[in-house]
Amino acid sequence: MRNIVILLVVAATAINLIYWLSRSPDAANTPTSVEPTTSTGAAETSPAPTSRTVEILDIPLQISASGNLIPDTRLKQLFDLIASENTEQPVDQWKHTILQPFSEDLPPAALAQLQDAFDRYVEFNLALQLLPMEGAPNLKAVLQRVQNLREHYLGDIAAPMYEDWRALEDFTYQYLNIMAQQRDPAAAQDQLNTLADQLPPAVQQRAHNMVNATADDFAADSVTGLDPESFQRMLQEMAAVSLIETTLVFDEPSPEFMTRYEQYGEQKREVLLSDLSDAAQQEKLSQLRAQYFSGSEILRVETLDRAEAF
Repeated sequence: MRNIVILLVVAATAINLIYWLSRSPDAANTPTSVEPTTSTGAAETSPAPTSRTVEILDIPLQISASGNLIPDTRLKQLFDLIASENTEQPVDQWKHTILQPFSEDLPPAALAQLQDAFDRYVEFNLALQLLPMEGAPNLKAVLQRVQNLREHYLGDIAAPMYEDWRALEDFTYQYLNIMAQQRDPAAAQDQLNTLADQLPPAVQQRAHNMVNATADDFAADSVTGLDPESFQRMLQEMAAVSLIETTLVFDEPSPEFMTRYEQYGEQKREVLLSDLSDAAQQEKLSQLRAQYFSGSEILRVETLDRAEAF
C-alpha cells in the first residue's frame, strides 16, 4: 500500500513539473538536443503561396495563389493594346486565338478567365457603337449610359477593370471647359495633351485621341461664328464619340450564328405578341437566349436585339 502511495506522489510531482515547465517564460529559451528534421522526420511547414505577376505583351497581370486572374485596370490596358494591334480583320475571326500564345504563361483557370473577360470586352465595345442611335441629350447622359452598359456586359470585373475611367471622365469635363474658354483647338491642344499625360496609363491614349480629334476636325475659323451653346453642344458630341470609339473591327456574325438567331427571332416575336406582362416577356426572352446561345453569344444577341429597335 505504501509503495502505491509513493508511486502516486511521484507521478503527481512529474505532472506538475511538466506543467510548470510548459508555463515557464524561460521554457522557450531552454536549449534542446533535437536534431534538424531528416528525411525520416516530419516535413517542414512550407510558406503559404502568394500571388504573382505574369507579363503579357509587357503588361503585368496579377495571378492569385490559387491560379485565378485578379482583374484590375491593366486588364483594360492589355485589351486596348490587343485591339489597336489587330485592325485588319474582324474581331470575331481572331478573338478566340489571340490569347493562345500565352497558354504556357498562365494557369488554365486564369487563361479561361482572361478569354472570358476579353469576349465581354468585345461585346461591350460593340454595344457602345449603338449609343449615337440612342441620341443621349448631353455628355452626362452618355457617361451614365456607358456605365450602365459596362456593368451589364462586364459584370463583376467592370469596377476593377475600369477603375481609372473616373479620371478620364474628369479630364473630359476639363476638356470642355478649356475648349470653351479658348475656342481655338490648336491653342488648347498643348495644354490638354499635358493634362492627358498625367492620367493613369489605362486611359491616357483615349484622352489624347479626344484632344487630337478635336484639333483635326475643328478649325478655328469654323467655330468663330457659333454661339457658345452650339459650340458646347458640338464639343460634347465629339467628346462622347471619343469615349465610345474602338479600333475593333466588327463584321456580320457567322452564318451558323445567324441561323440560330433567326430561329430565336421567330420565337421572340411570338413572346412579344403574347399577353404576358413586360416582366414575364423579358424572363421568357432570357430563357430563349440561354436555349439558343451560350457565353458571350448571349451578350451579342442582346446587342442585336437593341439594334433592331432602331
